[in-house]
Amino acid sequence: MTHLGSIEKFTGVCLKEMELRVEAKSEKGARGTFFSAVQRLLSKNDIVIADGMNYIKGFRYQLFCEAKAQSTPHCVVCSSVFQG
Repeated sequence: MTHLGSIEKFTGVCLKEMELRVEAKSEKGARGTFFSAVQRLLSKNDIVIADGMNYIKGFRYQLFCEAKAQSTPHCVVCSSVFQG
């Protein structure tokens, strides 16, 4: 099964990224909620695409460590959008 989603889809909470960056406490809580949702979905038989909150290197590493701890294959895909 494939799980594709952002923080809103995984947590059921609509959070605007810019609002989160303004207040570090709410951002930290949102990351924790997002990480917990990703943790629940990780398995050897499922594909989880976690889009959002990944601009922090330490958080990407935390996701990497969780995937490794569960012995699941994993990869990081970076993309950029250029306007103009």
